[in-house]
Amino acid sequence: MKKIFIVLSILLLLSLILLFVYNFAFDGSIGIESKGLSFNKNDLFSTQNSDEAESGKISSLVNDEIDSIFLDRDNQKIIYYSKTDGQFWQFDLEKKKKSNFSQKSFQNVSKINWSNDGKGVVVERVDNGQKVFSLYEFETGFENEFRQGMDEIVWDYLGDKIIYKYFNQDDGKRSINVAGKDGGNWKKITDVDFRDISIEPIPKTSLISFWNQGVFAEETSLSISSLNGGQLRQIFSGKFGADYKWSPDGKKVFVSYLKDSQKDLLAGGVIDIDGNFVALDLPTLASKIVWSLDNKHIFYALPVIPDGFVLPDDYKNGNFQTADSFWKINIETGEKKRLVELEDIGGVYDAKNLTLSPNEDSLFFINRIDNKLYSFEL
Repeated sequence: MKKIFIVLSILLLLSLILLFVYNFAFDGSIGIESKGLSFNKNDLFSTQNSDEAESGKISSLVNDEIDSIFLDRDNQKIIYYSKTDGQFWQFDLEKKKKSNFSQKSFQNVSKINWSNDGKGVVVERVDNGQKVFSLYEFETGFENEFRQGMDEIVWDYLGDKIIYKYFNQDDGKRSINVAGKDGGNWKKITDVDFRDISIEPIPKTSLISFWNQGVFAEETSLSISSLNGGQLRQIFSGKFGADYKWSPDGKKVFVSYLKDSQKDLLAGGVIDIDGNFVALDLPTLASKIVWSLDNKHIFYALPVIPDGFVLPDDYKNGNFQTADSFWKINIETGEKKRLVELEDIGGVYDAKNLTLSPNEDSLFFINRIDNKLYSFEL
C-alpha cells in the first residue's frame, strides 16, 4: 500500500511539473518564431473559410467582389470598384447602405489609381494581352485613353496632372514624365534604368517618389524629385524586396524589406524625407499598413506566411495567401497594441488596402482571399 502511495505521489508531482512547464512555455507573452515573423501563440488561428466568419468582431460590408477602395472623408462614404459588375459604388458609413456611384463600367481591370480627392481614377486593364490605361473623371465624365509606351501612371498630389513612366521603343530608353490629364504638355522629369517601377506622389508637396519594384534578387532604390525636374535625390537604398508608403504629412515613409536579404524574412522601418532610417519591430508588407492622421502610429496586418515561398515575388504573383492578425504601433516609442483578439477574428484574412475611418474608430480592408470588403471597430 505504501509503494502504491509513493508511485501516485510521484505521478502527481510529475503532472504538476508538466503543467507548469506547459503554461510557461506557451504563455502568450513568449514569442514563437515562424518564417522570421514574431508572433505569439494567440496569433496562430484556424484556417476556416472567411465566408463563415460572421461571428467574430470582423464583419463584411457588401457582397460585391472589390478591387480598390477610396475613403470620402467629407461625406462619410467608401467608394469602390466592383469586380462583380465593373462599376463604381459607394457605401454610406452612417446608413450602412450601398448605392451606385457611377454608371461608367470597366472590364478586365488589373489596377486602379485614385486621385487624391477621389474625383477621378486611372484604370489599368488588359486588352488583347496589352496594358491599356484610361483616365476617367466622375463629375465631368471626361475620359482619356493613353498611348502605348506608358506602363505606369499615377495622379500628382493635387489631381490635375498625371505622372507616368514611358518606354521609347525607338531608342530603348525609359523616363518618368509629367503631363496634363489629356496627356498633353508633357515634360520629362528624369531618365530611369528600371523596367518595373513604382511611382507615388509625396503628400502635401510638389515632389514625387519612385523606386524599382521590390523583388527578392534586387536591391531597391528610393529617389525623389520635383515635378518641375531639377536635381534628383536618392534618399534610401541597399534593401532587397523593398516597398514604401508615405505618411499623410509627407515627412516620413514606411519601408518593408527582406531582413538580411533572406527570401522569407520580412522587416520594416521608417525613413524621413532626408533619408534617416529607424528600424521597427514591424515585419509586414507596405501593402498591409495604413498611417494614422497624426503620423505617429501605423495600423497594420501582421501576416503568417506558409513555408516554401519567396518574398515578395510569390506574394505579388498571387502564389499564396497569408493569415493576418491586426495591430498598431507607435513609431516613436515602439509600443504595440493588438487590435483584434484571436478569439474575435473568426476567420482567415489576407488584408490589403487598409483604410481608417474619418474618426479613426474603424478599420476597413479588402480580403485577398475572397475580394470582399471587411471592417472592425477600434
